[in-house]
Amino acid sequence: MREKREKFVFFVIFFVVLVHVLPLFADSTASSDLRALPDLSSTDLSATDSSNGSRLQQANKATNNEANNQALLNVPKKSAEEVVEKSFTVVLDPGHPSENGNGCTGFGLKEFEINFEIAVEVKKILEQQPNIKVLFTKNEVNELVKNIQRAEIANNARADLLFRIHCDSGSGSGYALYYPDSQGTKDGKTGPSAEVIYKSRQAVEKIHSGIFSVLEGKLRDNGIKTDRQTFIGKKQGALTGSIFSQVPLVTIEMIFLSSKNDADFIRSLEGKKLMSQAIASGILHTALSEKSAR
Repeated sequence: MREKREKFVFFVIFFVVLVHVLPLFADSTASSDLRALPDLSSTDLSATDSSNGSRLQQANKATNNEANNQALLNVPKKSAEEVVEKSFTVVLDPGHPSENGNGCTGFGLKEFEINFEIAVEVKKILEQQPNIKVLFTKNEVNELVKNIQRAEIANNARADLLFRIHCDSGSGSGYALYYPDSQGTKDGKTGPSAEVIYKSRQAVEKIHSGIFSVLEGKLRDNGIKTDRQTFIGKKQGALTGSIFSQVPLVTIEMIFLSSKNDADFIRSLEGKKLMSQAIASGILHTALSEKSAR
């Protein structure tokens, strides 16, 4: 009997110790584990692992570059694929030399050289789209092609768009887009047709949207204007190229070569790149709308 009582007391004591001591041991272990964890709220995560941080930064940079390139064209990937489902022919027309001379000059730059250089870069960008066909109105930078001939090249190609590339001169700065909003007369020819006027208006709106998306904050936007707001267009009712064109057409005056800021912009590699990307973006915008309308 005594032996049973002793065993009972022993188990009671063991149980008490078990109940009171184990929780203390568990708390101590947990505290030790918590102290071993870093305080992430006050830690610079980029500094916790320099190699991982470097790889992360490189990955982010690559992603951002891809996003920036897509933003410069301002065409979502899905839309860009839609653009090239059907063929689209654009004739790039680097202005001058023509019957009107070599164009303007300013701060050591010649308009006909700038026009041709930008056109070449635009062609490279557009030809990345398989079903966009790009033609030129001339083969050499100093080749003289009259404005009637330039329009006939686009007509013979049955182009979806004739895009004319120029620089301006005067007291202003920035870029502007021009389209024919009325008929004019030159050498007994009256044109363009009402259909060309209508489609040119549609095209210029899309092109302006694409160009603005790239050049916003980089170069002054002078908006959309008409042929009649130019020196020659005011006299004839429309520009010569517009009068003889049987396809939609838009003219860009990229910069004012008389403006030092504009000249510095287009002289720089970055400025040339932005202008080329802007024009390509604008043409892609109208290519997409043309495809949707078919």
